[in-house]
Amino acid sequence: MNKQFKTVKRGFDKDEVEAYVNELENMIKEYMTKEAAISSALVSASESANKIENDALLKSKEIENEALEKLDIIKQKTLNSKSKLEAFQKKYNAFVQDYLVAVQNHDIVSLFDDLDNLLDSIEKSKDTTNTQTQKE
Repeated sequence: MNKQFKTVKRGFDKDEVEAYVNELENMIKEYMTKEAAISSALVSASESANKIENDALLKSKEIENEALEKLDIIKQKTLNSKSKLEAFQKKYNAFVQDYLVAVQNHDIVSLFDDLDNLLDSIEKSKDTTNTQTQKE
């Protein structure tokens, strides 16, 4: 700002200088008021940003904890399912083993029955042959 003053015999016009100084003081006060408002707004914005950041951090921790709890539940259910599946597998294997033994035993029993029938047939054949031989 470039201000020019009238010159009088002993320098500048005192009233003009004082008016100008008052104008400058008013401008300085106005700028200081604006600066204070801006500073206050910056402080408020900074505090708001810090609060938002802290709230977000707390919320993220809360979400993380909930996720970990759910993960633990899933882990327990998975372990429980695995345990049940292992128990089923043992029962199934025992069933299959029992079935195989039963099938093998049935085959052996059937074989013994066939052998008994064969022996009976041989015996009958022998008896028939002996009877025919005695008749002759």
